[in-house]
Amino acid sequence: MIGNIIQQKPWFGTLRKDPHWSTKGLAFISPFRKAGKLVDESGNGNDGVITGATWQGQGLLFNGASDVVDTGGANFRSQDSQGTITAWIRRSASATQVIYASADTATTTRFLDVLIISDILNLGQNDGVTNNQVKGTTVLTPGQWYFVCIVSDGIVWSLYVNGVAEDVSVVTGSNNGNWFAETPNRDNSRIGVLTRTSSAAWFAGDIAYFSIYDQGLSAREILDLSINPNLPFQRQPLWLGKAPAAPAAGLAGIYYRTLLQGVS
Repeated sequence: MIGNIIQQKPWFGTLRKDPHWSTKGLAFISPFRKAGKLVDESGNGNDGVITGATWQGQGLLFNGASDVVDTGGANFRSQDSQGTITAWIRRSASATQVIYASADTATTTRFLDVLIISDILNLGQNDGVTNNQVKGTTVLTPGQWYFVCIVSDGIVWSLYVNGVAEDVSVVTGSNNGNWFAETPNRDNSRIGVLTRTSSAAWFAGDIAYFSIYDQGLSAREILDLSINPNLPFQRQPLWLGKAPAAPAAGLAGIYYRTLLQGVS
């Protein structure tokens, strides 16, 4: 089912304009529509420069050695003391791999990164003084799609896999919720690798539907995005503006669903 979900198409193809939690606080969002760049549809102009990664289905395939997407420069989102990062991923190997990182190329001690270590979702952060790292518990099997999510409420980090909260444990330092604002002097923002004085932990596999929010999403909101990643792009049904027919006698409820494309 997960493979089918990420193959859904937005109903009208642009970010929804009606008031909705899924678009509030968006700093970056891309449904990974095929183009010469990774288009940021948040309106913040952080279009990603693609190096090496190739389009495959509704996502980008990274080779685990040199493929990367650059999504921002110096002090990216330095005003944000809390937020959410989400991505659909499918790895092709079990090596340590970075999904997203923002770091400083002048040192090894300033970074914020979302990564997989020993098949477990991790978050690392270093403000130049203290190294902090937390991890979840769910084993992410290579070859399978997963919706992963990191949330900071400004106090602690929470990790989610497929919309379900992880049991978070501290690997080193503390779980203090530090975010971009608490990670100064960064000069890059990259999907698929951590770049400090050198680049390491290149991602191998597919990444799709990547987003960054400037606020912590709720557990219910994360669950909703895991069920339907197209929420920020959907519109009302085409029959909007016409009164629907009265429900048939005895009808208790009705629902609509997005049609799914076949999986390649």
